Amino acid sequence: MNVLHEQVRHRQFGIGNITEQTERLITVEFSEEYGIKLFQYPLAFEQYLMFCDAGLQDIIHAKAHLMAEQIEAERKRKEEEYQRQEEERKKKFAAAAPKKRPPAKSSTKKASSKSKKQALPLDDAAEG
Repeated sequence: MNVLHEQVRHRQFGIGNITEQTERLITVEFSEEYGIKLFQYPLAFEQYLMFCDAGLQDIIHAKAHLMAEQIEAERKRKEEEYQRQEEERKKKFAAAAPKKRPPAKSSTKKASSKSKKQALPLDDAAEG
């Protein structure tokens, strides 16, 4: 929608004229006191700007609302894609990590009860 040369109202800056327009930005020239300001188009009409022509305001409000919904949907899609990539990265990392080995068995064996019994008489003989 071409809004070039339309008058807009801003709460702080007052009335201004749109002097330039791109797909995502508009340039508004306000009084000398405030000068030239850039705004996101059409999102600025959700919060900051209002057309002096009420008919244009309704049209732009609908367009801004639709654009805000599209931006939110894109943000959600990117977040879901990021989460999916993180899960894949974690799976790859877990698969590439070396497997944990069970602890090695001790190589020292406990003395059997037979060897303990045999040792006792020798000690008794040494005392006697």
